[in-house]
Amino acid sequence: MLGSLGLGLVLFPPYFCIDMCPHHQNNIGKSGLQRITATQQDYFLNNSTFASSLEDLQLSFETASKIYQFKIINNSPQESYAYAISQDQGLYSFVSAVFVVTDSLGEKSTTSIVCGLDQPTFTNQDLPLLQEQKPICSPYGSRELKNEDFLGKSQQKLWQWWQFWR
Repeated sequence: MLGSLGLGLVLFPPYFCIDMCPHHQNNIGKSGLQRITATQQDYFLNNSTFASSLEDLQLSFETASKIYQFKIINNSPQESYAYAISQDQGLYSFVSAVFVVTDSLGEKSTTSIVCGLDQPTFTNQDLPLLQEQKPICSPYGSRELKNEDFLGKSQQKLWQWWQFWR
């Protein structure tokens, strides 16, 4: 009986892990970047300019610093980018963008996107783009992720293995 329980804990870690499983750690990067992006949009609406640092946005990520490095980069009057770079090869890294768009009446607003990077490191080719007033992920190393994509890479392999033996 106890051996079965131990085997169950090994075979079903998605149900027994809290903050240490890769998909939970990926969510730290994703949710942190979503927080930066939303705060950057609010900052622009209140100040007509983008913040150039996390300090300007009054955001702090000390608790996540061992898992992800967060930073705002490449600001211009019309766009702001931020990234969450994984400090662990088994986790995704993320990049986001906030773009200023103008509607047919000349009113300015913002639009944003968060993309997962194919590699744990960041390059300028991974920056999201604005095409026809809509943000898209760069076709050269990033992609917009769906919720199921946020399982860690090792978690995905374990889940595929479990599905095969079911």
